[in-house]
Amino acid sequence: MTEEELLVLYYRLLRQHGLNDSHSGNGSVRLNNYFAVTKTGACADTIEVNQLVLCNLDDSLPDNASLDACIHRTIYQNLNNCRAVLHSHNPYTIALTLNDD
Repeated sequence: MTEEELLVLYYRLLRQHGLNDSHSGNGSVRLNNYFAVTKTGACADTIEVNQLVLCNLDDSLPDNASLDACIHRTIYQNLNNCRAVLHSHNPYTIALTLNDD
């Protein structure tokens, strides 16, 4: 499997195991001086490799890249050994944020 195929697999697994809803969270994988990231509004149930957005680590981000692509880029720029980032909105963490204190 390619790195992009693995990203799609793990992004889907987050959904299948209840750690994301169908359109939340995002993921990326480093590809040398680039990274591939899920696009804004990506559906975890149907995402395919050809729907990933290629981003340069040093240039402006494409409009259709995940809204959090800037966070992914900053992680890769500061952690050279980081190969991938998965960001989920699991229901357990969300429930903890509902406390009004």
